[in-house]
Amino acid sequence: MPWLARALVSGLMALIGCMTICAQTSLHDSRPRTASISGRVTIGGKPAVNATVNIYEHDEKVTDIRTYSSGGQEVIDQHYYRTTTDADGRYQIGGLPPGDYRISALSLAFVSESKSDERDGFRPLRLDEGEVREMVDFALVRGGVITGRVTDEDGAPEFIATSN
Repeated sequence: MPWLARALVSGLMALIGCMTICAQTSLHDSRPRTASISGRVTIGGKPAVNATVNIYEHDEKVTDIRTYSSGGQEVIDQHYYRTTTDADGRYQIGGLPPGDYRISALSLAFVSESKSDERDGFRPLRLDEGEVREMVDFALVRGGVITGRVTDEDGAPEFIATSN
């Protein structure tokens, strides 16, 4: 039986080592991170305080997502960034590599006013190395809400099973 425990521990250590090597390899991105985006988010012309601004690099090859914090910003993978606006509705996201991005802003009960070039609420944006893109502004409008009750044919509450 002790040989089984040793084999199990050895196998687990090899698996952890492989996972560490794979994780380090996938996080390596040697592109210079010198571009930035900044702007202002408003609601009815007034600052949208603590609105969320999301930006992600539009790269079809990205299939996995990891979350971590960096410099006060929540970062999901090396290709996704999130920040919030200050008291004046202003935001800035720096340290971006060159590439094609999608950016959006939202706040509780508010969504970005739709523009003709936006798709799924995200505005396309291309950044070159070292580019400082300013005045990427968003005007938020009240979002829609659907409410209701699900009942059976007798008017009794209907149980709806969900799965994860």
